[in-house]
Amino acid sequence: MKIKNFFRPLAGTALILVIPLLARWPWGILDFVVMGFLLFLTGVIMEVVAAKVEVKYRPAAYVLVVLAFLAIWAELAVDAVSQIISFIF
Repeated sequence: MKIKNFFRPLAGTALILVIPLLARWPWGILDFVVMGFLLFLTGVIMEVVAAKVEVKYRPAAYVLVVLAFLAIWAELAVDAVSQIISFIF
């Protein structure tokens, strides 16, 4: 992979993580590390999708990546996915 494939997700992650930092959300260092890793990984996967997936399938691939990000985020935040699964079954 080219270095720009890592720079854009890194820059996007840094910009997004500035929001809770400046807003003084009650996050600890581990919260920033975990969310930074999750955002960066999502960005890198988006770059891989842009490079490897055919143009007609990209929107569906992007939606799947975003849904996976949101599911992991909700699970880490409030165990939302586990609660939904236990409610269904």
